[in-house]
Formats: sequence, structure tokens, C-alpha cells
Amino acid sequence: MGATCPRCRRRSDAAGRREGAPGHIAFRPESEEAIDEARRASADLGHGRVGTEHTLLGLIRTEDSPAARILRSIGFAPDELRATVEAEVAERSAAGDLH
Repeated sequence: MGATCPRCRRRSDAAGRREGAPGHIAFRPESEEAIDEARRASADLGHGRVGTEHTLLGLIRTEDSPAARILRSIGFAPDELRATVEAEVAERSAAGDLH
């Protein structure tokens, strides 16, 4: 929505979450948790933005979510996935490939 001041952003975010608002698509609780976990993953890694790599970490950190169960069932573990993400980010950064 482009709101930059914290107060404007909170009001904008709250308005966008109103049930029945035009264009509103509700998030399930585990989806909101995964988004929060993606933000935390980005901060934990010292990154100034949330990218798809952080979203992936957010998904596996949301332990009871279907996405986390799927990731674990195909062999991913949270710590190993974080290490893989860190290695990929480092490689891309060294190659000057981060935007």
C-alpha cells in the first residue's frame, strides 16, 4: 500500500485485514505466523529485506503448518535449511547477484 510512516502503516494494515473489505483475502493463523517467522529469519540473518529464502525458512519454522510437515517429510530440517539458505545467500552475494 505504500504507507511509510509507522502509524500510517498500522492503520493501512488494519484496514486491509477487515473481514469483508473489498479484495480482502483472509490469512489462516499459520500463514500469518509463517510471514512473521520470515521477517524474523531475515532479521536473524542480518538482512534488510524479506526474500523468498526467508519465506522458506518462515514456512519450516511454523511447525504445525502443512508446509512445514511437507518440507520435513521430504527430508528438510530447520537447521539444515537455514545453513543451505545462508550458503546460497553468501554465494549470490559474492557473485554480486543480490538485488
